Amino acid sequence: MSDFKPYTILHIDLNNGLAQLQNNIVAPAYYVFWWKELPLGELYINQKEALSEQVLLQNISNAIEPAVTHYQIKKKIEKRGWKEALANGEEQPFFELMEALYTAPENLQNTLPISVIICTRNRPESLKTCLQSLAQMKHQPAQILVVDNAPDDDQTQETAAFFKQVTYKKEPEKGLDKARNTGVRNASQPLIAFVDDDVLVHPLWLANVWSTFENQNIAAMTGLVLANSLHTEAQWIFEKYWGFNRGFVDLFYDRDYFKNS
Repeated sequence: MSDFKPYTILHIDLNNGLAQLQNNIVAPAYYVFWWKELPLGELYINQKEALSEQVLLQNISNAIEPAVTHYQIKKKIEKRGWKEALANGEEQPFFELMEALYTAPENLQNTLPISVIICTRNRPESLKTCLQSLAQMKHQPAQILVVDNAPDDDQTQETAAFFKQVTYKKEPEKGLDKARNTGVRNASQPLIAFVDDDVLVHPLWLANVWSTFENQNIAAMTGLVLANSLHTEAQWIFEKYWGFNRGFVDLFYDRDYFKNS
């Protein structure tokens, strides 16, 4: 019998100070570290690891180093010594650096010319939760389109009807590709963003999607997907080894990438 224990998921905003870690030392745990609304890194702690605040600080500094270095290069800001200071519990050098690196999306209109498409089938409760999270975003899409893929009943249509800003479209033929193509054909906006029906989006998700395409050389993008539940061993194995999280650093798949692959 497996001795697996459910993981506690902890989102730690380092901007709130290191003192908060004293009350958040648990195992097994999955930590996600942020600076305000900027994700910086993750850390898995299993139930067999001996964990203290000092060990956690060392692990945090290692976990966020790639992302912090990435933003330093991007902003052309060189500041050394923050990692060692953070590992020793000295937060000021790290705080000063992150204040210089962090930039919140600004000067964006409340409604963005984006069609958000959700392809779904027979999962009205998941869809409802997803739509509720979309409604909490700081910037709203001009269109939210629910594509109901070969449904067995009317529950999806009834769920979509609760949300006034949602457009409903039925695709009678089974298949995710069929549903996506139906969504594209019925999209009213120049930019299309797909999201799965079991996803909770970040309040700035759409703002960051829009900001990404301000670079005219970008034709498509995908984003960070974090685990919302690690209650079972199967969930843990999937997220640890096959999940949709591909790191916290921007990756560009351009001509040079394919040429050198």
